[in-house]
Amino acid sequence: MPTFPFESALSTDLESIRRQLRAELRTVTKTDDDGIAHEMVWIPRFTVPAGIIASEGDPWPSGDSIVTMGGFFIDRYQCHDPSTLIATSPKAVSQPGYAPASSLSQAAAAILANARTFYGVECRLPRLAEWAAVTLAAWLLEPGALRGNTAGAGRDHRDTDTASRKGLASGTFHLTGTGPNAFGIAGGPHDILGNVAEWLDDSAPCGRLTIRKTAAIADAGGISAADPSVTLDGIQDLDRWPATDGVILIEDEYIRYATFTDNLDGTAVLGGLTRGHMGSTAAIHADNAAVALLKDFCIVPGAMSMFVTGLDNVTDPVTFTVHDLKGTPTKSAIQAGDTICVHTERLTVTAVAGDAVTATRGSESTTPASHLDWSVALVRPSAGANIASTGLYGFIRTFRTDDPDLEALMVPALMQTTVIDDGTDEPGDRLDMVGLGGQTHAILRGGCPGGEVSPLPNIGHHRHGMSFVLTADTAAILLYGFRCVWSPV
Repeated sequence: MPTFPFESALSTDLESIRRQLRAELRTVTKTDDDGIAHEMVWIPRFTVPAGIIASEGDPWPSGDSIVTMGGFFIDRYQCHDPSTLIATSPKAVSQPGYAPASSLSQAAAAILANARTFYGVECRLPRLAEWAAVTLAAWLLEPGALRGNTAGAGRDHRDTDTASRKGLASGTFHLTGTGPNAFGIAGGPHDILGNVAEWLDDSAPCGRLTIRKTAAIADAGGISAADPSVTLDGIQDLDRWPATDGVILIEDEYIRYATFTDNLDGTAVLGGLTRGHMGSTAAIHADNAAVALLKDFCIVPGAMSMFVTGLDNVTDPVTFTVHDLKGTPTKSAIQAGDTICVHTERLTVTAVAGDAVTATRGSESTTPASHLDWSVALVRPSAGANIASTGLYGFIRTFRTDDPDLEALMVPALMQTTVIDDGTDEPGDRLDMVGLGGQTHAILRGGCPGGEVSPLPNIGHHRHGMSFVLTADTAAILLYGFRCVWSPV
């Protein structure tokens, strides 16, 4: 397998980052394992030192955080329906001049992305951190230039609604690669903003977002299905791995570790392993097998997220067990009177004894239901928590940015509650989490459809690719499309 191209020493100041991006960000034509050519863009790996970027008066990254980004290929164009090119190829194709695929659910988009392989390695949907790298690269290369919407089948919102200012129309969107240059990066990805909204690989069920960090097994003999420890190397962001009570995924096995020991040589030992965690099956894993740290956060300020077992019934009242609680700076424990959301049911907590919680069922006129073990649940915040609402703003208007890993995603911290455009103003970045409640939600980001003033999901103007939308993961809405990422790491 080839190594990453265009790699260089990591940059440490803003101008050197710009120079690196200008030198290394480029479009390449990659031919997949079935012989189909795709235009993709190499986003080089770069570092952003603490406080180097002033964002609306606040330094980013904050504190002493250092953010490492990039190191992957991403489609230059939003993927189009392969039936328009090769009827026998049920996969995502990235080429210019085609109508982008739309009316897709997140699951359907993921299947199409996975069907494309290079050197036997599947493509996938982009992750939040990867989209952040793309949009930050755009800002660094051309500060303030990236913006757009799709009113009138594609245009930069600063321009008049004339044919000369639009891309080539195809229904309510434009053909790939024909929209305004301000929708993307010169020589890089098109339609970062504008055109169809794009599914990401991430989901946030009940406000629980998983951030992945990579590593590999460093043991010549691999590990058995019963080994109580494992040595890792190639560890991404080693200093941000939990010192205790972390969860990793190796192939199909979830493993919980009790201790993390840094060997100070680029390797670390995970000890006190609980094998076959979360109902998975303990297995043998070879040396150099890929390891993913699953670092979970509750992204809802003032709330808590957890897994539950013992709710596979409609008993009322019910005592069940909570696992792997993830709190927030203002909420660190479950208390009597709290409301817990599991899927569409609400429960009211009456007693807590360790990890055993007793609650009454069917609160707020919801219907008691049986929930599979290891379902995700949310202890919702008390203020502004109208989770029954599926209207414009659901019940959450802020996103946690108090942790370096969350801050690195570059998600807007505050939702805009109004969008007003007289043709001259420029609305800021936007955060939207719709009807979050107890539902499983998938993530859309980047270019979003919409007119001058528009309700979800038809959001209007955005800048810097920072729009962020949570929506029902079963949704297959007219203007929901996708593009692919490929990385062998």
